[in-house]
Formats: sequence, structure tokens, C-alpha cells
Amino acid sequence: MIVYLRNVSQDENAGGGIDTFIQNVRTLDVNAVCLATSQEQILQCWWSLIREGMHRISYVSAAYDSAGNSLHSFSSPSELMGCT
Repeated sequence: MIVYLRNVSQDENAGGGIDTFIQNVRTLDVNAVCLATSQEQILQCWWSLIREGMHRISYVSAAYDSAGNSLHSFSSPSELMGCT
């Protein structure tokens, strides 16, 4: 799974929290997690996971709130194209 950590503006509405995020990840049978902080790193993570033999790669956009020590998910996990 690729987790894209992005900046959050104060008026942006983050859906769900860490509990929702963890529940979503558990339903995907995740074997590896790669953190990305830019769109270029998303591509690097995707390529790295494919080279490691991963066939199904999921992606989620999230933000970390250091003040509240929480992770906010902005999307449901989506499956990216991989090797079959």
C-alpha cells in the first residue's frame, strides 16, 4: 500500500480518522506500506513495490496532524495497476 501524506489546510475537511484508516487497511490484506510525500515519490513507491513482487498495490491519500497526533484519511483505498 502506498500512503500519500500531504499537507492539510485548516479549512479542509478530513474524512475519518486513524481508526477508520486502520479498518480500511486491514480489509486489504496489506503486506507492505510505502510512505510518499510527493507525487514523484508515489511513482517511486509503486515501482519499488512491483520490483519486490507485489501484484496488487493500493493507494490512499492521508494527512498527519502532529498537534492532535492523528492520521486523517482523505480517500478510500484505491487499487493501482500492477503486474499480474
